[in-house]
Amino acid sequence: MTTTRAGMGTPTIAASPHRPWSVAIALACVAVAASETIVIVRNLPALREADFLAIWAGARAARAGLLEVAADPLAFRTFQESLTGLKLDALHPWLYPPTALLVLWPLAFMPYGVAFAVWTAATALPYLAALRRAFPPSRVVVLAGLASPAAFMTAVNGQTSFLAAALLGWGLLLLRQRPLWSGVLLGALAFKPQLALCVPVALVAGRHWTALKAAAVTAAALALLATWCFGVGAWTAFVDVQSRFAWTLMEDGRFGYHKVQSVFAAVRLAGGGIGVAMAVHAVVATAIVASIAWIWSRRTVPHELKVAAVLSGGLGVSIYFLDYDMVAVAIAIALVVAHALRTSWGRAELAVVALAVVAPAVSRLVGEATHLNVGAVSLLALHAIVLRRGWEVAGAPAVRDGEPPVVIAT
Repeated sequence: MTTTRAGMGTPTIAASPHRPWSVAIALACVAVAASETIVIVRNLPALREADFLAIWAGARAARAGLLEVAADPLAFRTFQESLTGLKLDALHPWLYPPTALLVLWPLAFMPYGVAFAVWTAATALPYLAALRRAFPPSRVVVLAGLASPAAFMTAVNGQTSFLAAALLGWGLLLLRQRPLWSGVLLGALAFKPQLALCVPVALVAGRHWTALKAAAVTAAALALLATWCFGVGAWTAFVDVQSRFAWTLMEDGRFGYHKVQSVFAAVRLAGGGIGVAMAVHAVVATAIVASIAWIWSRRTVPHELKVAAVLSGGLGVSIYFLDYDMVAVAIAIALVVAHALRTSWGRAELAVVALAVVAPAVSRLVGEATHLNVGAVSLLALHAIVLRRGWEVAGAPAVRDGEPPVVIAT
């Protein structure tokens, strides 16, 4: 195996025509997206009890000065019933810090259906734009992003995952060109901090001090603004519901370990005890943190692989994230595919990428049937191939701004 500069005579996959494949993939994505749209339209009444109900009701509670209601899941369900006129069986708890309300506040002035549509569209657009930025070779990536299982689950649930993925994706992708704005975007991700646990590790290891300071200042400023807008009681309610409700669900399994995609949940789903699950998760999380620190400290590793490492491995550090949160992994997949098209595909890499794409769609079913957490496995496998690619170029000459990236000739 030899390493050379792209554009220096080494043939790569990207040099061959791909139009037939692009057309085929585009048609497949359109077909899948159309099928998903039909499913949504046929199940519109069910969307009244989607996860978005908690988001909309939380904004309504903040507008009415009743955020303390959100601290009690049962009282919050009663509040939701008073807003919708529905009799709710499931709990839709409020699990967000007050900083989230700074974005969600306008939804309180809209009817539920309008707010649902506006929220989904407004957060999906920057996410799709980040996907396009991650994969310059073809606009088909936008269709693939729309049709992906994780995007479908985010849309039907009205979740915050599009926004989180957009902030994380754009924050990392813009890091070298716009470090200040990159830090601002990453700091804004404080509304869902479990998805950004490895971001400080990456910024420190890569010596991106401007972005790190901007992220810290942004997170602190948003916290102060949220306190000024909603009071200290909003933070008290958030801490209370987290301590009394969220961990209880994870500990006794009422939430469903097949829905959570972490290593901790994978061990619990397989029958392991709390102590074993925590120990295994700690070991894996430590390894992921160390791997991210390593790859971000290497100047010769392309920035796209560094970003993919955070997006694929960073989620695995968190104990709690669901299948729809894996929508951010689509950006990592786009980066890996773009890098593979410039170099070559390794053994089993296509299978790993395919598994990472479909995992959000099948993880719950497979988990219930076999007690195997497909989502956790797919993330670790994807992170492994990102690290392998980083290792292959780690010893190459450093890439200076404006130079073609290093490619692998096999």
